[in-house]
Amino acid sequence: MKTILFLLLLGLLPGVLLSEKKVPLSEGVPAGYELVYSQDFEGNEAKEKSLFWFTNPDNWKVPAVRGKSFIEFQSKGHNYKYKVRSPYTIGLVKEVEVKDFVLEAQLQQTGKEYGHRDMCIFYNFQDRSHFYYTHIASVTDNHAHNCFIVNDKPRTKISHETTKGHK
Repeated sequence: MKTILFLLLLGLLPGVLLSEKKVPLSEGVPAGYELVYSQDFEGNEAKEKSLFWFTNPDNWKVPAVRGKSFIEFQSKGHNYKYKVRSPYTIGLVKEVEVKDFVLEAQLQQTGKEYGHRDMCIFYNFQDRSHFYYTHIASVTDNHAHNCFIVNDKPRTKISHETTKGHK
């Protein structure tokens, strides 16, 4: 499956500003929050990819379509395995830590629709065996469209409520 991920990340944290450029914040962002990270993928691929940690680094590309660059995971499968069951395809922004934050992302799935087409947001990532993530998918079940913990054993659902999914 080929997945295109148009990604614009805005991590926001009160009192911290890592960019000198003032960017207007989206409506609904709490007072006192400032932009701490933004990505438009307009640099060269090697430079852009060096800002991330990936489980499958060779499968991530930074192409452009109609003048807009984005990050794309390209694979018909995956060769990444780990000792605990959790998402296979992970890309983390390096050197950005936030506490309370607002995340805005634009994404596009170009593969065929199926229940687990998804985007995962990872947090409190300590290592490959210890982290939390929110799995956003088009249907809900015990392995999709919920919040999970990976704590040195396969993922465990920790959410008590969810929605039917996101189309």
